[in-house]
Amino acid sequence: MSFQTGDLKNVYMHLFPFSLAGKAKEWLISHPNQSLTKWKNVEEIFLQRFFPISRYINAKSEMSMFRQGVEESFCETWERFKRMLRKCPNHGFEDIAQLSIFINSLRSNTKMLLDAVAGGTRMAVDADQATRIIEALATTDYQAQHDRQNHKKRGIVELNTADALLA
Repeated sequence: MSFQTGDLKNVYMHLFPFSLAGKAKEWLISHPNQSLTKWKNVEEIFLQRFFPISRYINAKSEMSMFRQGVEESFCETWERFKRMLRKCPNHGFEDIAQLSIFINSLRSNTKMLLDAVAGGTRMAVDADQATRIIEALATTDYQAQHDRQNHKKRGIVELNTADALLA
């Protein structure tokens, strides 16, 4: 089934109220009936209200300076990056720019792993393929972390350095 642009915008208009909660829902209800009849108007007014320019500039700056934490796993870094993108849906970064920011944010050993999984250099694949590789690697990393946590031996007390010194 294929939608025309106008049809798709009508679908947006009908489904939009169901996507809102809390203050956003109250905001929509506070508008008089028939005052928001075109999707473009709804989109512009909503973004002005909930994503003002200052928030947009701060979010874009935060995205540009994104870095993988010292103790942060690959899957945690990927999830945090995706959360940051979702927080500002009008960030304006193309898919390839998003991937470039993410990849450049990684620690060097993680970049090497990503290169190996990509079969060489990560720039040799398109944005969709790179995203699939990153998703697969993040899933594998998450599963490996989960497995390590579940394989701790029962009956053995693990001591950290501070506990060992106190003992």
